[in-house]
Amino acid sequence: MAAQYELLKELLNSGTTLSFGQNFFFKFYQAFILKDRWLQYINGVGTTLLVTAIALALGIVLGSVVALVRVAHDQQRPGRRNPVLGFFNAVCQVYTTIIRGTPMMVQLLIMSMVIFANSRNFTMVGALALGINSGAYVSEIIRGGLMAVDPGQMESDAPWLKDLKQYSYANGTWTATDTAWTWKNGSTYHVIELPITGDYRYGSINRSTARSYSFTYNYANKNTLQCVNIGTSWAAKLTKIEENKPEIKLQDAYFALYSPVEADQMTKDACSALLVTKKPDLTYEDENGTKWYLKSVVKTDANGTLTWAGLSESEYRYVEVQAPNGYNLDSTVRKVTRPTGGGTASVSVTNRPGYNLPETGGIGTWPFMTAGLLLTGTALALLLKKRKTNN
Repeated sequence: MAAQYELLKELLNSGTTLSFGQNFFFKFYQAFILKDRWLQYINGVGTTLLVTAIALALGIVLGSVVALVRVAHDQQRPGRRNPVLGFFNAVCQVYTTIIRGTPMMVQLLIMSMVIFANSRNFTMVGALALGINSGAYVSEIIRGGLMAVDPGQMESDAPWLKDLKQYSYANGTWTATDTAWTWKNGSTYHVIELPITGDYRYGSINRSTARSYSFTYNYANKNTLQCVNIGTSWAAKLTKIEENKPEIKLQDAYFALYSPVEADQMTKDACSALLVTKKPDLTYEDENGTKWYLKSVVKTDANGTLTWAGLSESEYRYVEVQAPNGYNLDSTVRKVTRPTGGGTASVSVTNRPGYNLPETGGIGTWPFMTAGLLLTGTALALLLKKRKTNN
């Protein structure tokens, strides 16, 4: 091969054009065989594999540590944050943001020409730079995987809670399966009560009224969850009586009921159709700025009573919007609250005999004011005319 290479070299020097096969052999021999240059390629492959192995190991270790720090910080319960863990989490966030946000070549130049400018071991400097770069991406991959695991998929040998079963949902119905629910010691779980039927609704879990309750499972201790349900169906009964004469019950007194839930609000058309002189406001704000929505308007019967049934919220507001004939209107806004254990809440409102002056909203004061002004103007004109005639 060496003799053939020398022959081809002389032909080139003499100006002879080589064929494709001869030219390929000449260049291959010159690049790989001459002066044992193939050894440099072998050494380069070895260096590449060494840098890859070091960078891979460093990236996995560094990425795992960063991911665990960030996951541990994110899974802390609100109000129980560890400041030390918070500090390391901030450092990890800065690290992943900077490393993933700058080009790899810039990081290599900074490592070789700034941080390790006096080092001649370029292989280790390159491996270190690649490992730090890899760690930022590996940490996000591991963290994303850990955060995506549902807590219910963790395993546990807890002696209690072993009887719990997983449920499947189909066609609006939850059905128990034969698959046991599994837990993991030290994991944080979120409990949400499923919708229930009947005359009860969600109240609280361990005195927390939030819709979701979080707790950390501890294998060594007994974890107790107390879920309170509140009866959803309750009623409010109102009795209208005459002031100082409670034995007299007043009929045809109209009362408006206001709910804290916007979905309960009466439509404008329904409000306009109410058989009351002055239509009640569809909404109003109380002294705390809470908005209330008109739910219904009902009048008292021959016994002076009315009943709002099927109430679900814990508190409502009511106000008289039209008094019986011959009685003054009591426009005080009152509240009625759910009785302990549900049932019916009873309230009473008194009226005193008398009449209210006309108010705006019905016939109003404008007709009376206009008629009074016309009569006054007519009388004044007649008086001036009479004086003029006398003169």
